[in-house]
Amino acid sequence: MLRRSLQRSRRPRRGALRRLAAVSVAGTVLLSGCSLFGGEDEGGETGEGTSGGGGKLPATGMSQWVLAKRPVRIDLLSLDKTSDKAVTARLRVTNFSSQGSFLFSQSDLGGRRAPKDSLSGVTLVDGVNRKRYYPWWGADDRCVCSIAEGMGMFIEQGESAEYFVNFPVPPVRKVMLLVPNTPPFMNVPIGDRPGPVTAPEGQQERDPAKVALDGPEIVPLTDESESLDGTSEQTENDQKVEVRLSADVLFALNKADLNPRAQDVLRRVASQINASKTATVVTIDGYTDDTGNDAINVPLSQRRAQAVQKALAPMVTKPGITYKATGHGSADPVADNDTEENRKRNRRVTIGFAR
Repeated sequence: MLRRSLQRSRRPRRGALRRLAAVSVAGTVLLSGCSLFGGEDEGGETGEGTSGGGGKLPATGMSQWVLAKRPVRIDLLSLDKTSDKAVTARLRVTNFSSQGSFLFSQSDLGGRRAPKDSLSGVTLVDGVNRKRYYPWWGADDRCVCSIAEGMGMFIEQGESAEYFVNFPVPPVRKVMLLVPNTPPFMNVPIGDRPGPVTAPEGQQERDPAKVALDGPEIVPLTDESESLDGTSEQTENDQKVEVRLSADVLFALNKADLNPRAQDVLRRVASQINASKTATVVTIDGYTDDTGNDAINVPLSQRRAQAVQKALAPMVTKPGITYKATGHGSADPVADNDTEENRKRNRRVTIGFAR
């Protein structure tokens, strides 16, 4: 079973491991008087389409429907390199609802707190280099994207509004554009249309050529997978692999002697280390749940980490590998210790190495 998580480096871990699906990504579309759901399919076309006014989208345009009770359509009007530093996406949002208005807001789920009236939650994904691009941020601590004051992001029934967002320039010609709560825009070509970047009426001018920029935020994509037999979980990005092995599979309760089943599990990990192009150091970290106290748990987790190292090292044939085994007791849980299933996930040995 494969779960893909698009994680942001500045967001701290708070106990339980957070997983975000590839489509349900960071941010929210706030709909007045309406809850989001993934039930009825109200559309979902890509390529050329018709706008709310009946005209055709540009040849490079794409459109998607928000998965919401009210029919709301997102048109990607253009994605262009507007300067050496910026790629600019322009979106049109149409409210096809027969009742009320809604607030189109893409709030930021990452390390920076964004106002509800900006598009800081829209992101680009470079699938070739496995990177996710967040919008440019200004030195004034605001997104270099559409920012509307007051009620400027509300769209009345039957009306449309246009927005823009600026990203660092990726090293590829096609990307995926992620707008929260809509299907992703896939294989979008990046055009060339030099700036200036002008804001629609009622929005602040946020031209990346004129705004003092505060360092690009580009983070690796992370794959998370779980073995079919439940013996391990794996996290992998463009730099590192971490394999979390269930201590309940490797050891008897409160013991640090590997059981026979552990050999097969460790052979699978050894094959991954042998296949790595850059691995030179293998870290082995032992953890327990929070049952008992760390006067017992830390030495137990240390002995378990050392037992894994002793068994794993002869299976690794790649030359030049060194090992570091450490016990952490109940520190750094990957799940809250509130159920037996979560405590089982926390009882683990994690093996890390370069990808």
